[in-house]
Amino acid sequence: YFEEASKYDHADSIFELGRFYDYGFGIEVDKSKAKEYYLKAAEMNQSYAINTLGYFYFLGDGVEKDYVKALKYFEKAAALENPYAINNVGCHYYTGKGVEKRDYKKARQYFEKSASYNTDIAYYNLGNIYYYGYGVSKDIPKARHYFKLAAAQNHSDSMIYLGKIYYNELNAVKNFDK
Repeated sequence: YFEEASKYDHADSIFELGRFYDYGFGIEVDKSKAKEYYLKAAEMNQSYAINTLGYFYFLGDGVEKDYVKALKYFEKAAALENPYAINNVGCHYYTGKGVEKRDYKKARQYFEKSASYNTDIAYYNLGNIYYYGYGVSKDIPKARHYFKLAAAQNHSDSMIYLGKIYYNELNAVKNFDK
């Protein structure tokens, strides 16, 4: 059905065909064919295809790793309000990859915007910002809040951080009593 719909230039179907080749859903993995479908869908402003092309360049998946090119794709998809792309732009500022310099304030702003779409990974990234105090004052209660939101969506790394926070709080209470 995706192939049939793609004949009518249905962008979402073309994107899904790219995913089939990218991940081998019922067919053999073919990264170059996946990229062709993603490019075609991206030309139609399919934001998830554009975001996925950003991942190709960020990870060097079937292409030469290029953080600047990855960022351009993420920014284009973010301009189309793709919540994952918005988060990915934030990750570039968080890590300093593909940008002039690391900027935790900009990263946080992108993560907050992505989180406004209820995006688990953005909640996780905000949790990290507050857990470690990157560009903000360290704020464990705020970190806990964001990790809880991500964990509610089954984000496993957030669950690990929640465990660390609860463990440290439990030990602090135990040691206070001594």
